[in-house]
Amino acid sequence: MELEEVLRQNAELEDFLQSLVVAHAKALQDQGLADRLDAIRRDISICFNDLTTLNGMLISCDGQIREEIDTLQKCRHKIAKLSRKRRQLLAKKDHWSRNTDIELERNSPVSLAIDASYRSALDQYLKLADGGDDTDSGERQENGSSPDRAWRTLKILQSCHDSVSQSIRQATELLHEFHKDQDFLEREIRTQSARVRRKISAIDDEIYKNSIARRELMSKVGLPLPASKESSTTQRLLHLNLNNDADKELQSEEEHIANHAEEFIEMKIASLQDQLTHKKENSSSLAVDRDLWNDCIECVKKLEDRIKSVLSDDKNLSSATTGQMRPWIEQSLQELTEIVASTDNQILVKLVRDEREVIENAYHEISKRTETNGSASASRNGRSNPPFLVVSKSPPKIAVTDKTAQRSNNDSTPSEGLTFLKDKSKKKE
Repeated sequence: MELEEVLRQNAELEDFLQSLVVAHAKALQDQGLADRLDAIRRDISICFNDLTTLNGMLISCDGQIREEIDTLQKCRHKIAKLSRKRRQLLAKKDHWSRNTDIELERNSPVSLAIDASYRSALDQYLKLADGGDDTDSGERQENGSSPDRAWRTLKILQSCHDSVSQSIRQATELLHEFHKDQDFLEREIRTQSARVRRKISAIDDEIYKNSIARRELMSKVGLPLPASKESSTTQRLLHLNLNNDADKELQSEEEHIANHAEEFIEMKIASLQDQLTHKKENSSSLAVDRDLWNDCIECVKKLEDRIKSVLSDDKNLSSATTGQMRPWIEQSLQELTEIVASTDNQILVKLVRDEREVIENAYHEISKRTETNGSASASRNGRSNPPFLVVSKSPPKIAVTDKTAQRSNNDSTPSEGLTFLKDKSKKKE
């Protein structure tokens, strides 16, 4: 049984016992409830016994309080471990997320040579083609050219064309290599970026699991964290969970509570240890109170059985009978007084005093009737030849009978204590 359940049952028992105290007092004063009195007394005994049992369950070596303390200590250790792990994960995520602090080495430029030798041949052609006058180049070539000059010019132009074509092929091949390198770099950028995102997402998953475990432990120790809007699996995998101001404020509050969790658990453990000490101190007193109440019931039952016995032989309560009853009642009153003096439990004190009050009222009634019987006897002894002895008539019925008891009860005289004891004895018969 969990500690909370035991404490709940203990509180319910205490409340029930309080209600029984009220019912017990009413049953003692109201003859209409006399048939319920024994059941109420039994219920009170059960309450005292159950309170003692529950207290024993709480303080035993494997009791609920010790078990709760052990659970709290384990939770404190786990929460501390989760907090350390969480700090490591957050630092790791921050390390994977930032990229502005990284400085790259400056790369040395690499020169790539492309054959451009056609430029010198082209310059020769241009010089040769200019000819040095201002006439049209077509006319100059037509009027001033010779076969050798023409072929030389043509040869130069062919050489330039071949050189340019070769340079273009080199540049084209180099550009192709540049494109290949560019494609490769783009693929690698995508691959490495995806790797970083996967890594951050994996860290987020670990942080999420850490949060769930921490929430469960915090709830277990009685310190629930505020409810937060959980990210979907897709959002966490794609790292698309947007942290708005409300989320940040909630996370800040959660972290603040979690950071003080260990202090809260320490305080709760200290409170439970104080409670354990208090319960230990009450353990013996609860057992004593239970036994004292049983002694009270035994004392009252013993007196009721004795009264039942004498009433079965003398229902009219003669002087001899009342004289026989007085020391029994005195002894019971003394025992109940000792029980009251033996406890500080105010509930038990009231219960025993209520029982004692009824018996004490009966004792006062008997004392008055004994005095009345003594006065009547002295008056009769002053006369000669009492008439009931001469004529063999029944003596006058001075003691409490069913009729006189009923009449006394109706007249609200102090005789209701004895009448109540007598009625209870009749019910037992």
